[in-house]
Amino acid sequence: MIFKGTEQNLHSDTATAVLLAREQLRTGQWFPSSWNYGQDIWVLSLNLLVLPFLAILKDMVLSRQLAVVVQTMIIIVLVYQFVRRIASKEAGLLAAVAAVVPISASVTEYYFYQATYNSQGLEMLVAFLLLYELIEKKCSRRKFLALNGLLMLWMVNLNSNGPRYLAVLIVPMLCAIALYVLIHTQFDIIRCFKEYKKYVIEIAVICAGTVLGLVVYVFLCGHLNYFPGQVEMSFVTAKEAANRILALLSSYFTLYGAAGINGILTIRGMFIFLKFIYMVISCIIAPLMLAKNYNKLETGFEKIFLLFVGVVEVIILYLLIFGSLAGNERYIIVLYFCNIIILAMFYQQFIRKNIRFAYFAVLCFFVPMTLGTYMTWTAYPTINTQPNISSRDALMAFLEAHDLHFGYTEYWLAYSNTVLSNGEYELNSMMTDYIKPDLWLNASDHYQSEYYNGRTFLMFPTSSLHRVQKPLMDAVKEQYVFENYTVLVYDYNIMYDSGISTPFPSEPGQSVVYTLNTPGMYQEVTNDKFIQTEDGSFQSNGNSACIAAGPTLDLTPGTYTVEIDLSVQSSILDIAGRVNISGNMGGKVIREVDIMRGDTKIVMENVKVDQLYRFAEVRVTSLQGTTMNVKQIKVTKNEG
Repeated sequence: MIFKGTEQNLHSDTATAVLLAREQLRTGQWFPSSWNYGQDIWVLSLNLLVLPFLAILKDMVLSRQLAVVVQTMIIIVLVYQFVRRIASKEAGLLAAVAAVVPISASVTEYYFYQATYNSQGLEMLVAFLLLYELIEKKCSRRKFLALNGLLMLWMVNLNSNGPRYLAVLIVPMLCAIALYVLIHTQFDIIRCFKEYKKYVIEIAVICAGTVLGLVVYVFLCGHLNYFPGQVEMSFVTAKEAANRILALLSSYFTLYGAAGINGILTIRGMFIFLKFIYMVISCIIAPLMLAKNYNKLETGFEKIFLLFVGVVEVIILYLLIFGSLAGNERYIIVLYFCNIIILAMFYQQFIRKNIRFAYFAVLCFFVPMTLGTYMTWTAYPTINTQPNISSRDALMAFLEAHDLHFGYTEYWLAYSNTVLSNGEYELNSMMTDYIKPDLWLNASDHYQSEYYNGRTFLMFPTSSLHRVQKPLMDAVKEQYVFENYTVLVYDYNIMYDSGISTPFPSEPGQSVVYTLNTPGMYQEVTNDKFIQTEDGSFQSNGNSACIAAGPTLDLTPGTYTVEIDLSVQSSILDIAGRVNISGNMGGKVIREVDIMRGDTKIVMENVKVDQLYRFAEVRVTSLQGTTMNVKQIKVTKNEG
């Protein structure tokens, strides 16, 4: 599955781990200085498994396939070892089998093709295995200190990646340990410290590691090109909450491959119905039965893990219903992984005594579900890795026919084809509503003439041709059409030509005024978030959005004054929005201030720029529940 499916289903998100490993090899840096991290900082992640294979084999696709095989084997071992400790060998084998069943297209993609979501399960298991040895086993003082040191380092590693693990691991783990102790001491705080001292120590170790990890994370944010992810909480009406709950239920059906029955008596229908039964048992029956029999669970750690899953579920479901994550199945992947272990615990508690029934369950569920995934083609192909074009082969033939080996195109076409061609065709991502670099999970160096300065092409939807800046059109040497795309060819790397995208003066000491109609300004988001008025100003409509940003330019050392003329018509909060001036396409914020309700002008004086910032922009953001009009932005470079 991994070897056949990866190449067929490799898209640009999947490709980024390989490209990061390639950049690490090219620069010799653990954190390449020009790499643009998005949402997470990859400290210990899949790219490090790709790296040794890529260094030896020089084959991007094969290196990724082998790395996923290694990661999957590690997952199998960790699942077995963890469940064996808290339950039994038989339950461990059951969980290990369940962990690698390609039950649906979504599980297959996120666990085996993208594989980064599988890393979350791996990192969770390592943390729990260390915690188990510390809580359930008696160990010498030396071993106790060594294991606590490892647990703290692991917490540092997880939190230095970003705040993601706070919600899905750290906070639930702390809550589970604390709840376990409080329940068993009947909420007697003094007894907690006297009788459960070991548990209190582990809570302190996890907290200390988390704090240190977040300190490392803040340090890395200040020294890397990093775009943090965020979950915005918003006011949700009863109707909206109901719709999100329905979307969440749909995500569960999609994740378990339990949707799409076209006649239950068909082979496909029977397989899907079987997956539906498996989903009900894993997500509803097993956890409820275990919770009902909480006091009968054989080990304390089973109780801790059950409490952990409960807290994780509450947090994630809350964020999905009231946050900005929406109902997407990839956000409940961690719950799917937890439910595999819950299922093994259910087996241990209620089925183990009847071993024949256990064998029957394996034959009835895991074997048919695995076969059914392939027989019904729900494993692969899972996605269209070449959106908006007929095929990858057609694109490669077009590029070869016109001797085009380096260029820029949409994100979803760029990095998948770079990896699949093993770098023979190097495509980087660009924005197509306004031609500029799209710095997301890639290296900024690749856009500059020092990296490459030969024959270069820009490929974008023909429907966006009218948006191309006039200097870009004037410099075109050749022009082609490939299906629904226009391809412009230049005799040098034009993407980072400062004469194309910036009205900023090159001479120091001069000031510049640019309005939203000035070439170089653009809109970051789709038109459902804001409208452009007849006078050229931008008007938000109450949704959270970046109303205006740009132009893209190099910001040289000096001091600047930034002025924004705007009007806030209404805002449900005192803070209506934010404005910042930043480098590296928002990756490094130089100065940021809040826009308050009632503001008509924002002035940032003496903005100190102490180094060269590439891809600098001014960004104006309207928060949820705010209607705001942005009229003009003025940037002045102060003399001296």
